[in-house]
Amino acid sequence: MNGELLSSELNEYVNSEFLSLVQKRGSAIIDICGKSSSHSAANAICDHMHDWWFGTSKSAVSMGVISNGNHYSVPEDLIFSMPVDIVQGEWKARSYQLNDFQKLKLEQSWTELLEERKIALDF
Repeated sequence: MNGELLSSELNEYVNSEFLSLVQKRGSAIIDICGKSSSHSAANAICDHMHDWWFGTSKSAVSMGVISNGNHYSVPEDLIFSMPVDIVQGEWKARSYQLNDFQKLKLEQSWTELLEERKIALDF
């Protein structure tokens, strides 16, 4: 199998089936575990507080933080999930090189959040 065909098949999978699985992962986990969504949220809060208190060592964690506009082109003052390292209660965003597909998906996410924020503030 040549690299172009593999790349094309992988691209098709990522843009269809994989994205659908990721978008529906929350309900799938709830169905498997038999727990409510509030249980999942409570567990995430506990994990975040653990990381904030004890810090992260070698690997970054994903955490919703207020953007300063310096990472991944996320607009300033938008709360957005980013990979962060936490040392002594202070978080620092970790920068990774992103490909065009990843940049597009991030931009779609923060555009949606900006629209939701505008709707909420208009009330």
